[in-house]
Amino acid sequence: MALIELSVENLAVVESVRLALARGFTVLTGETGAGKSLVVDAVALVLGARASADQVRAGTDAARIEAIFDEVPRDPNDPLDELIDEGTLIVRREVSSDGRSVARANDRAVTVGSLSALGARLGEIHGQHEQQRLLLPERQLALLDRFAGLDAGSVSELHRAWRAAVAASGELLTDAHELARRVELLRHQSEEIASAALSPGEDLEVEARLRAAQHAEAIALSAAQAAAALRDEGGATEALNVGVAALESAASHDDRFGELAERAR
Repeated sequence: MALIELSVENLAVVESVRLALARGFTVLTGETGAGKSLVVDAVALVLGARASADQVRAGTDAARIEAIFDEVPRDPNDPLDELIDEGTLIVRREVSSDGRSVARANDRAVTVGSLSALGARLGEIHGQHEQQRLLLPERQLALLDRFAGLDAGSVSELHRAWRAAVAASGELLTDAHELARRVELLRHQSEEIASAALSPGEDLEVEARLRAAQHAEAIALSAAQAAAALRDEGGATEALNVGVAALESAASHDDRFGELAERAR
């Protein structure tokens, strides 16, 4: 795997620079303040390092870094692995002057967290106060598995199978008194269900009765309005219209008023 090109724009004191890197060992030299550390900072950003607004060059809206990696190793466990096109990966990182950060891998927007996980495969920065992968527990575990010649996936599957076997054996060795207690509990629950004499649709009927009880006051008021309208000595059509509206209001809470509303209509 190789970093073959790095473009930096508006990063700290760097206005614009493009580095075409040859394969193999590359050395950057220069006097203090020439920007050597900024090249490292740019690489760190495309590897998923934390960004900040003070990295943006004064007077500009955003800093932009683009890196092209070739012969990137594949890893089916990495969600971003599908983005790698024939081993080539172009990573773009933009940091705006307000501190917001946008990352793209092969023109697809990705989170900084997922970019950081991918960056662990793309490169590693060593130095004072920089990240060191050897301090990460998952990295230590991977090195230990590799040294022992173990496949972490198969070991994980075997461990899960072992745990399942232990649980199954525990069930088989359950105390006889505990088994008797469980049987008695299940028998009691079965008898309660049988004695309830439930019928299909009974739950819907209970729900309807509960809904009617919850709106009993509104139902009584609507029924009273309907009765008063029908006793009114005014015009029959108007009285029926008022009665229908009142009965329909009651029917919205209690289905038993639906037939009365239909008859009134």
